[in-house]
Amino acid sequence: MTNGSGGAPVSARRTLGPKPGTASYSELFGVQSLSSEGFESSGEFFNAVHRSREIADPRLLRGAGIQAAGGQRESQPSQGGFLVPTEFAARILDLALESEIVRPRCQIWPMASETLKVPALDDFVHTGGVLLGGVVAAWANEMDTLNLQNVKTRLVELHANKLAIMLNTSNELFDDAPDFSTMLDVKLRAAASFFLDASFLFGSGVGQPRGLAIDPALITVAIETAQTLANSGGLLYPNVTKMYARLAPQCRNAKTACWIVNSDLLPALLSMQLVVKSVDGTQNVGGSATMAVTYRPDGTMQLLGMPLFCSEKLPAVGTVGDVILADFSQYAVGIRKEIEIRSAPLGPGFTNDSTWLRLITRLDGQGLWKAPLTPEHGQTLSWCVTLAQRT
Repeated sequence: MTNGSGGAPVSARRTLGPKPGTASYSELFGVQSLSSEGFESSGEFFNAVHRSREIADPRLLRGAGIQAAGGQRESQPSQGGFLVPTEFAARILDLALESEIVRPRCQIWPMASETLKVPALDDFVHTGGVLLGGVVAAWANEMDTLNLQNVKTRLVELHANKLAIMLNTSNELFDDAPDFSTMLDVKLRAAASFFLDASFLFGSGVGQPRGLAIDPALITVAIETAQTLANSGGLLYPNVTKMYARLAPQCRNAKTACWIVNSDLLPALLSMQLVVKSVDGTQNVGGSATMAVTYRPDGTMQLLGMPLFCSEKLPAVGTVGDVILADFSQYAVGIRKEIEIRSAPLGPGFTNDSTWLRLITRLDGQGLWKAPLTPEHGQTLSWCVTLAQRT
C-alpha cells in the first residue's frame, strides 16, 4: 500500500519511527528470525573468533558476508572483524537492558545509516499564550477570517558513534577452561550495560552520546540557605521537593521518569522525613511519621512516587550530578543493528601469550529539548533536573 503521492509503502514507513526503550532487538530492527550462523552457542562463536588467525571458520565468513571459498575470501579475515550473529547480538543488547537505567526508559531509533534526523517540536516558550512555537488560541465568529498558525519544528541529528569494549585474556583460558567463552557473553553484557548508561548520563557529545549532565535543558536547583554537606547529610527534603517541582508536569510519568542517586546518599534518603516546624515557622520541632522513601511490592524504592535507583556512575556526594531526576522518554537513542567482534594478539599480547578481543557497536544519544521550558507563569521547567554543589 502506498500513499496518494506515490511515496514509500505506508506499512514500511511505520517501522521507521521510535520504539520504546524496552523494545527487543527483533522488535527494534524488524528481524523476523534470529540466526546463530550455525554456532551451537555464543561460547563456540567466541572460540571460533579466537582461532580465526589460524583457522578461518566458514561460519564466521558467512556471517561477515564473505564466501568460504573462491576469490571473495580474504587471506586474513580476522583483520576486518566479524559480525556477531544476530542471536548473540540480540542477547547482548536485550539482557543488558535488565541492569540499565536509561535505555529502558528512553525512545530508541533504529539506524540504517551513519546519521539519523529525529523530528522534534520547538515548544520551549509559553509566555503570551503561545504554544508549539507559534500557535495561539483563535476565537472567532461565523465567517471571520482566521489567522495563520505556525507549528515550529526542529531536527535532532544522531550520529553512529563507535563504542569499543576491549578485553584481554590469556590463551590458556580460551584453550583449557571450557566455560570461559560462555562467561565472556555474560561479561560483555555487563560491560555494555555499564558503558551505555554512563554515556547517556555523562557523555561529552564529542564522538559519543551527549549525556544528561551537559544537556542544554538541564536545570540545576539551588541548595537551601546555609546548607552544607556536613549539616545536611548530603541531601535535604526541600532539595528533592524543589527538584520535583522543576520537572515539567508532562514528564511526571513513573514509567519513564526516575531518580538516580549516588549510593552514599542512601543514609540521608532513608532517614528523610517531612520537617515539622513551629507555629511561627522559625524552628524545626520534629518530623512526620511518614518516610520520604517508600518501597514497592517488588522491593524497589521510590521517592515522591518516582522509582529511585542507586548508581556508582554518579559523581561523589556534594557534587553536581550526584542526584538526578529525569524523564528519559525525552532522550533519544539511535543504534545500529550490527555488532562486530575482532580477535588479535596486539602489542604485548604476542609476547605474553594472550589475546585481545574488541567488541564494537555504534550508537548515539541526546535529549530532545534545546532549552528549559518557560511556562506562562512560574519558574522554568525541564525533563532533567539536578542539584547544585554542596560544600
